[in-house]
Parts: sequence; structure tokens; C-alpha cells
Amino acid sequence: MLKLRRLLPLFCCLPFWVACDKAEPVALLVQPAKLDLGTIPFGSFNEGSFEIQNQGTSPLRILGIGPSGCDCATMALHLPDRPNSSPIRPEYRGMNLVLQPGERATLDIVLDTSRYREPITWKSGRIPLIVEGHPPVGLDYFADIWTPFWVEPWSIPLGEIGIRSRATASAVVRSQEAEEFTVLTPPDLDGWKIETKRVDTDATCAWELNVTAPPELPEGPFQKNFVLRTDLAGAPPLKFSVRGNVLPDIAHSPSRLLLQPNGQVVSTVLSIRALPDDLFLSLPQFALLDLIPGLEAQLETVQEGKLYRLHIKFSGEAPLETVKTHILIKTGNTETPQLKVPLFLLSKKTKSPQ
Repeated sequence: MLKLRRLLPLFCCLPFWVACDKAEPVALLVQPAKLDLGTIPFGSFNEGSFEIQNQGTSPLRILGIGPSGCDCATMALHLPDRPNSSPIRPEYRGMNLVLQPGERATLDIVLDTSRYREPITWKSGRIPLIVEGHPPVGLDYFADIWTPFWVEPWSIPLGEIGIRSRATASAVVRSQEAEEFTVLTPPDLDGWKIETKRVDTDATCAWELNVTAPPELPEGPFQKNFVLRTDLAGAPPLKFSVRGNVLPDIAHSPSRLLLQPNGQVVSTVLSIRALPDDLFLSLPQFALLDLIPGLEAQLETVQEGKLYRLHIKFSGEAPLETVKTHILIKTGNTETPQLKVPLFLLSKKTKSPQ
């Protein structure tokens, strides 16, 4: 159903002269007077063009075009009367483009609604066209954006998770312009389990989307994008993503320990964590693999079975050369029975990284 605002009268797309009471009119033909980009389903894009022509007897110098009003609208300028000319990227200032009498230019505009992070149902904007010695010419465009529903959050941070943590994430899809819809989901997507649940509030149709990670994920940072459909004909897809960093089920941080001796006591801390909810550690046992005078360590239980901190201290002068040793930590876990963490005592001439 057309929105009432789309029934408002629009100016006819006729040639016109842009003038100002105290400035000489600029002989510039712009068609259409208002560029209608039509109805765009949210997440999609549409494009249109302004035809610009110098109808005067003198050259017109274009100093700038833009800005477009938002990052969602991009522009490109073409000169069809100049054979083999490349598209020109419009700039707010410093363009210095001369249109000869009778010469034409085409300004293409692409409105990409996938760049929006909030629900929107209407977009209009005015692009200034700056001609030397004349008042700005306004290039008006508008679009009706069909947003039947809205996903929140559209990006879900999971943080650091274990390889076998089976991490979960949730998003909610709420009706915006559609009164009723059903989310169509496969039972899983690339090993990710997907479940939906109706969670209407008042007169708003809403669905909760729950995703669960596969039994095992590869180590390292990741982003998983989900694209789902509904039963609404022609509706845009539902899009959201989860991101995180996959660590071993028993993780430690930092990956290496650095101490910068200065004749006094210096210290650092190593954290040891069991990431999966159903994984619990027995009290870790640790050992310094090299006997270094002045170096000692003490274990702190932060959360029994889940999080421990190893406090390492050194008292003494800096060595002449950097000394490398290791701390061996026995976890009692069959998958990761031990951790071997490098420890460096930096020399005076070595600067500790920030």
C-alpha cells in the first residue's frame, strides 16, 4: 500500500533556470526536478540519474558536487559528449570541471539501504551542485524504503570462546511495516543450529532467533553471517552475524610473559581459563623449567575449576643478555594436558614492548 507521503504532489520534471534575487541565473538544465528512486526493500539498493546540461552560451565551471547526505548514497559523474572519458568521482570542492555550451553530464546516484543500522521507511536528500559565480543548484532525490521487519542486534560479539564451547547467540526480529510474518529457518546452517520462538509484544509480531555453534570450531577469529527468509512475498532477507575469537578450551593469556628487571621487584600475571561451560580444571600444577635466582611464582584461584592466575615475580638486576625460560603448567585435562608458556627476562638494552 502506498504511503500517504508518496501521494504528495511533486514538481514536474521540466527544464528550469535556477536563479537568485541578487545573482545572475545559471543556464543549467537539470532533469528530473526530483529524482524518484522508487520503492526499495530494506537491505537492497536502487539507482537513478540526473541529466545535466549547459544551455547557455558561455562555459560553466563546476566547482563541486555533494555531499550526498549520507554514506548510503554514492555518486558517479559521466560526460557522454566526451568519447572514451572515464567516470568522475564527484567531490564537494576542487572539481574544476568545465561544461561547454550545450554539453551534457549525467550524475548517477546509488542508494544502498544495507548500510543503514536503524529501521527506516523513507529517505530524501539534496545534493548541492556548485557552479562558479552562481548560487548552488539543489539536486533532490527520494525513495520509499520497505522495511517489513527489523533485526536487533544485527551483529553479535561472542568474545573469546573455546573450540568446543558450543557458544550461543540470540537476536530478535520485530515487525516494522508488516503486521504478520513467519521466519523460515533450516535446522542448521554450516553446522550452526538455528531455533526460532514467537515472542510477540502488544501488537508487535516478533521472533527470537537462537543460534548455537557447531560441536567444534577452528581456532582463530571468525565471523558467521546468517541470511534467513520469511513467508512474506518479495520481502528482504533477515541478516545478522556473530563474531568472536576461538581459543583452545583451556586458554592462557598473555601468550608470553615479559619481565624488565630493574633491581627491584617486578611482576606479571598469567591467566588460565577453562572456556566451555561444562569443562572444569583441577588445581593446575606449575613448574619453572629453569632455576633462576630471584624468580618465583604463586597460584591464585579466582573461580574454582574455571579461572586461575599465576603471579610471577622477579627481584634482581637485569641480565647482560635476555634470558628465555618456560613455565610448565599441568592442567589434568586429557585434551590439553599441559601448557608451556615462554618467559623472558629482558636485558638492560632491551626495551619492553608496550
